[in-house]
Amino acid sequence: MIGAVSFITCFAGIICFFFGAWQVTVAGAVVNLISQFLEILRGKQTGAMTAIIACLIGLALSVFAEIEWWLGICAALCFENVLLLLVGIPSILAFFFYGLRNGKKQ
Repeated sequence: MIGAVSFITCFAGIICFFFGAWQVTVAGAVVNLISQFLEILRGKQTGAMTAIIACLIGLALSVFAEIEWWLGICAALCFENVLLLLVGIPSILAFFFYGLRNGKKQ
């Protein structure tokens, strides 16, 4: 449930980042960090390396786009959440259906 809320707020944060509503971008980043922290506590996620890389990319974005450093980090965290979900779901579905197909042949 928290993953769906995190995706929705991060997606809204990305859209609002381009329209100048930075409050939604910050909210999306905070919900993303809470979601990742809860997943680490539950054992579903082993580390926060993607979030750390997203923060570094956000710092680089803030230098090149001449925005505040914290806003660059928040935007990068929102992008990280949405991109991982958009890449992760098709991958999981492909492995799931491939595994089912292979399981039926045996």
